[in-house]
Amino acid sequence: MAGHVEGRDRVGALETKLAEDLHGAGYHVMNKVNCRKPLDDALYARVRSAFAAEFPRLTQG
Repeated sequence: MAGHVEGRDRVGALETKLAEDLHGAGYHVMNKVNCRKPLDDALYARVRSAFAAEFPRLTQG
């Protein structure tokens, strides 16, 4: 269970930040993601870069 919780918390933090950034870039986000766990900034940079390929306004700002 501990492994599941750790992974869930990492993904939750990534989802929260990605939803915030997509919304901030002007995209319609269908739901609000709430996670207060710490964000892995290095991993998020890779996630954001991958999503920017499909959502180009993420590269602005």
